[in-house]
Amino acid sequence: MKRELLLKKIMKCSFMMCCFFLATFHVSAQDVTFTSVNPITNVLTISNPGSSTIDLTNYQLCLGPGTYVQIGSLTPVNGSLMLAAGADVTLSYTMNDTMDGLSLFSNTNFGSSNAADLIAYVQWGATGQPRVAQAVTAGRWDSSLNFVSGGAPYTTTMGGSAASWTACDAEGGAIQIAGTTDTTAEICVGEGTNDLIALEFVDMGVLSGENSTWVITDQATGNILGAPATQPAGGFNLEGAPTGICDIWYLRYTGDIGLATASNVSDLSGCFDLSNPISVSRNAVNGGAIQIAGTTDTTASICVGEGTDDLIAVEFTTSSTTSGTNGTYVITDQATGEILGTPGAGPFNLEGAPAGVCDIWYLRYEDGLTGLTVGQNVSGLSGCFDLSNPISITRLTGVDCASLSIDDFESNFKFTLYPNPVQSELSIKYQGSQNLNLDIQVINMLGKQIMNIDFSNSRNATIDMRTLTTGTYFLNIRDKDSGSSIVKRVVKN
Repeated sequence: MKRELLLKKIMKCSFMMCCFFLATFHVSAQDVTFTSVNPITNVLTISNPGSSTIDLTNYQLCLGPGTYVQIGSLTPVNGSLMLAAGADVTLSYTMNDTMDGLSLFSNTNFGSSNAADLIAYVQWGATGQPRVAQAVTAGRWDSSLNFVSGGAPYTTTMGGSAASWTACDAEGGAIQIAGTTDTTAEICVGEGTNDLIALEFVDMGVLSGENSTWVITDQATGNILGAPATQPAGGFNLEGAPTGICDIWYLRYTGDIGLATASNVSDLSGCFDLSNPISVSRNAVNGGAIQIAGTTDTTASICVGEGTDDLIAVEFTTSSTTSGTNGTYVITDQATGEILGTPGAGPFNLEGAPAGVCDIWYLRYEDGLTGLTVGQNVSGLSGCFDLSNPISITRLTGVDCASLSIDDFESNFKFTLYPNPVQSELSIKYQGSQNLNLDIQVINMLGKQIMNIDFSNSRNATIDMRTLTTGTYFLNIRDKDSGSSIVKRVVKN
């Protein structure tokens, strides 16, 4: 009798211990659950509200038969697979953003409805997802007919039913360029004119979310270039931006989405919604800065009508940079702004022009420029363009030529060049009787100085042209003592 009582006690104790271990395992399995699911960005968060660390390596995520993955094969976005008590881990896992059902198994018993195997479940967008019946039987979901509706991400603190999950209430709506239905634009930056892009909502009635802001991103990288809280009066001014394409979005959000520390739009997380983007292509033009070749001057006086070519050689300043698809020079009448000519390159021969003052500009522009026609006014140019500073040339005739200073072209400052065209060495001979101290610059068709040679106490000079490529060049010959100068054209074969 005592043996029977002892055996019963042992059996009872063993049963209680078995129940204890089962209960312990069951509680541990329940301690891990989904707390956030975002099928749009394909990230989910698993939380451990328990009191001990749980190793998630062998746990399984499952969207339905045949669609499962071992958590240990995933690299956490944040957190650790050794999930400490009270900690979270965020994982990247592809889901259907319209409707789906996500299960969490503690093992590979995917056909099980045991709560120790299927330990968490959530379905969104529609009823009847593949494993919802198992989840209901396991007590991990309240009803196969219930699902989380609304926008992602979906969040919860306890799970177990659609009612315990909260959907995102943010809606960024749709935007367009004000007064149009356009969502793209091209602007010209760098020319000094404000480029304002004014935007409007297609329907403000659909907007929702506690907070709002505008976000400007680089289209190629997604990097956040700015996040102005409101649209400036008149629209967004992108004049100071470099070339490229940027996107302007309207953002609505609830809670902290990491905007304060985000450098890329992909860094945002939480409850938010971006509108469609307005894509703005920024084309840059810069006409640069020019000066009379070999000087820093931007004005000169010449004598026209006396039969001597009056060549004005122009170069870019050392600090000048130009940009734009197309380029040309433009000569205008200073008094009226009328376009007198559009030569592709200099030097510019103004000998046949009447008395007056003209301006020489360098123009950079993008395709589509209109108004670049001789006889039209320069103020009529329309499109993406930028003009350099002008070189102002005063053209004198008759007795007015006597007022020219020694710094201007002189009729007796003449040279002969031979052979021209030249293949190897170019000889330069001064036609006057005295020796000169000469500074000779060789300038290409783009106004760039290629060579600079000094000759002292001589009337003759020789320049080796063999290293130059075939083409037309200009020699800016200057007497360093008197300042007299002249430009001569030479062809290299």
